[in-house]
Formats: sequence, structure tokens, C-alpha cells
Amino acid sequence: PEIEAERKKLVSKLLTALGQSLNAAPSGLGSGLPATSGNRGAYFKAGEVLASSGKAGPSEIGYSYDAEALCYLRLIPLPPLERPLALANLRKVAERAPLLSRQPEGALVGRNDYGAIAFEPSSPPSRGPGNLASSTQLFITGEIWSIGNSLIARERGERPQWIKLPFLSSVIFERVYYDQLRSLTQFALEHLSLSAPWEVECGVAGSKGLHLWVSAQETSGPIVQSDVVTRRTMKAGSEAEMDTILLEFFNLLHAAAGSERPKSLHGFPPGRPR
Repeated sequence: PEIEAERKKLVSKLLTALGQSLNAAPSGLGSGLPATSGNRGAYFKAGEVLASSGKAGPSEIGYSYDAEALCYLRLIPLPPLERPLALANLRKVAERAPLLSRQPEGALVGRNDYGAIAFEPSSPPSRGPGNLASSTQLFITGEIWSIGNSLIARERGERPQWIKLPFLSSVIFERVYYDQLRSLTQFALEHLSLSAPWEVECGVAGSKGLHLWVSAQETSGPIVQSDVVTRRTMKAGSEAEMDTILLEFFNLLHAAAGSERPKSLHGFPPGRPR
């Protein structure tokens, strides 16, 4: 009986340690996977192919992220799941996973070493390597990790000269995060049968050097810190909780760019940024 009691205590301690590991603040970790990157917004190695399209062979296109600066949003279930989600189901529902993008629907889907992935290419090539504009990775641990590369504008195009590159458009950035947090929690409930509480992490990894286009001809920056990140527990998944988490993140981004976010900028809060 004493041996059995000690065994149960040891198992309990191991499960607790595993749970803490899965939900610890990330340092290149993806849901308990080995550390693969120094980029806080990534669970993968730099240049690693996360998705592909076309038939295997010369015509196959492999997609990866080509930039170190990444906008991201993570949902981590609390407490850690007692058993992993079925990989087959993740692959089945991945096509419905929303993206951290101005075009959150219509994603391509694939599988990789981390689970199932929904992704949006940026101007796919006819063959060879391709770049990702956005993606949402589904892990068997229940974590959902969305990345949006296209939110960072790196080319001037027809934009006026007074806009400094690279930059984030404040209204677009806030609207996409506002929509994505709500869409992800709804997706998790409907397709993964997961609900709050969640650990929510919002971030811009590799943020140093980015500018923030606030409105009209008002810009701020450049950001001097390497990452802008907030991580909070969302207990019930209410609209008010989401707004509180997002407002803290948006305020932090403005502060990192050397400015103060005006109250109710873009109508948020209480409404959707516009």
C-alpha cells in the first residue's frame, strides 16, 4: 500500500509538471514540443516548411515564413487536457480554422509534424519554395496558434512617402485581432469541443524597427524592443474579457512605439475597430 501511495504521488507530480511546461510562457516552445526557435512568435525552425501543395515531386510547393517579425495569437486550454485530441479530427476541421488575416476564410489545409494547419500563401509560385501570409496551427494538446505575416507592411507600393516602413496599420491590426480572438474561441467550441478557461497570448515577435500608422498622417515608432507580448487568463470567454485583454495589448503596442493610445481609438472599446 505504501509503494502504491508513493507511486500515485509521483504520477501526480509528473502530471503537474507537464501541465506547467505546456502552459509556461514560451521560449520557442510549441505546446510542449522541443525548443526549435528563438522567435517568440514561432513554434518552428526558421525557414521550416509548414505546409505544401501540389503532387509530390518537382511540382510540389513548400510553404514557410520568410520573415522574423510575426504577429501571432495563441489560445492554450486550461487546465491541460487529460488526453490528446484526435489528430484525424484536427485534419478534418482545419479547413474551418480562421486565420489572423484580413481574409480570415478560404484557407488551404495541410498536415505537418505539429498537427494540422490552415494556411494562406502570399502570391504562390508555380513551383519550389513559397511564402506564407498567415496560418493557424492545431495541436493535439488543444492549443491553437495563429500567425499573421501579412499584417506587417514591408513594401511602399503606392503609399505616400511620409509613411515609414515597415509598419503596422493600427486600425487593420486591431480589427483583425478583435475578430480573430472571437473567431478562434468560437471555432474551438464548435469544432474541438473546447471552451474557456483559456490562456491567451497576443504578440508581435521581432517588433524592433516597426512603425505604427495610427490615423491620417499620424505615425509613431520605431519600436525599440524585440517583442511586444501580453499573456492573460480568460476565465469565461466573455466579450468583456476579450476586450480587456485586447485593450491591454493595443495599449502596450502604442507604448512600445513611443505614444499613448487615444481613448476609444477606432471606436474600440466598446465597438469593433473601424
